[in-house]
Amino acid sequence: MPVVPVRCVTIDADLAQSPDPRGLADVIDALVPAVVVGLVTDGDPDQFSGPTGLGGRFQFRLGVDVIGSDLSDPRIFAMAAVAAGCHPGELVYVGERPIEAVAAAQAAGCRGVWLNRTGAPCPPGVEPD
Repeated sequence: MPVVPVRCVTIDADLAQSPDPRGLADVIDALVPAVVVGLVTDGDPDQFSGPTGLGGRFQFRLGVDVIGSDLSDPRIFAMAAVAAGCHPGELVYVGERPIEAVAAAQAAGCRGVWLNRTGAPCPPGVEPD
């Protein structure tokens, strides 16, 4: 299988709400400008413009309310690729929920990375990138 370059990294809002967002800020700063970094959330996409200091680091913020569904709907990841100006195969979604982070993103043609902080077993039928 050919290697497709990553042009966009989309981060789940759960990661941006971590107890210490400075680590995430450092990661985002290291990625930009090599890749577009966006936020996908099932909450308010503008919630990170305040004290976390992360809001200005995202080149786009996208909430599932635009599709009237939730993060398990692959359309949100297809929309994220459009917002980032990349092909879905060039987008990597990173999140803490395996169904959304992996299965839905992959169903849209994106890559799904599950940040499994607890060491939980992978759900049947889900194969993270």
